[in-house]
Amino acid sequence: KMKFSEFEAKVSATLADYMKKFDLNGQYMHLALGIHEESGEVTTLIRKTAKGNYHEKQLDVVHLKEEIGDVLWYIAQISSKLPETTLKEIVENNHKKRLEEEKNFYEETDDISNYEKSIELTYPKGLPHEQNERGTYFSLGLIKAVGEVSSLFGESILGNTKINISKMKEKLGDTLEYLTAIANTYNLSLERISEQVLKKCSKRYDHNGIAKKDENEK
Repeated sequence: KMKFSEFEAKVSATLADYMKKFDLNGQYMHLALGIHEESGEVTTLIRKTAKGNYHEKQLDVVHLKEEIGDVLWYIAQISSKLPETTLKEIVENNHKKRLEEEKNFYEETDDISNYEKSIELTYPKGLPHEQNERGTYFSLGLIKAVGEVSSLFGESILGNTKINISKMKEKLGDTLEYLTAIANTYNLSLERISEQVLKKCSKRYDHNGIAKKDENEK
């Protein structure tokens, strides 16, 4: 089984070489922009399934899995860059906050599959039953949480102040929670998605983070 700590360790080794040339604030800036962009891709795919809209289409599940994976990559990459922060800690804090009143507590919070099951226990009452309406609901939560992550980075970088680490951990936890809820809504395994992310990175970059040239390019 894939664990968040294992995933974070492997993801931190996949940072592209060009990113390493920036100082820490520069890396924060690009990671903030990246997670904002990728979460937008997730919500766009879901929004376009709304019945009656101009772009109405069937959900592209393969594409959705890839975009969820990209957001997950950014969460892990950000957590590995923040001081005194680990993805496991972010998950544990989020877990405790959401499940304080729950009896069915999954103790092994570092386990991705257990976390997926736990998130389902935290769904609010009155949640839409129709799949895409539920997906839309969680998409709103995702963009709100990611917006707050980006804002914390923006306030720090533009204002030349220290990042509020405690708040950042909380908002990254919220982001992961909503991302997991979206995966659950469409019957996608976050654990499998995490494995696919690592495979994709290994195809794109070598062990030094240098982009591999596409053999089809001339």
